Amino acid sequence: MPPAYRLKDFVAACAAGQIFVPEAVLDGAGPLLGCDTQQAVADFVANGGMQHHKYKPPNTWDGQPSTWDRNPNPEVPVYIDEYDFCYGTKCIYIAFMKPPGGVWIVKSIKPSWNKDHVRFCQRRSLHNLKR
Repeated sequence: MPPAYRLKDFVAACAAGQIFVPEAVLDGAGPLLGCDTQQAVADFVANGGMQHHKYKPPNTWDGQPSTWDRNPNPEVPVYIDEYDFCYGTKCIYIAFMKPPGGVWIVKSIKPSWNKDHVRFCQRRSLHNLKR
């Protein structure tokens, strides 16, 4: 299943400051990325911080995209896109969504435990050190 959104649209919204990052997400993003404000997260994404990103296909029983479980209007599904990306030797997970007519919402930023991508990020970091 392809992503529900175009990543470049999310990045453009970050560049324009048109995102919302809940406080709980900022609490996790601060120690991981050094981004403890909404603007810092937006700048991080807009300035290419999601290095070597990889879309995470939905891990749902029916293969359908993940949907927002707190959607105030369940008749209109709000899909969630999830990516892993490298930040130094760390592999980070980010999830975001865009309710119809609303701003982009960063739903989660936390360490990724995708073993393949974690190893990839570590190898990339070591490769860069050898340069």
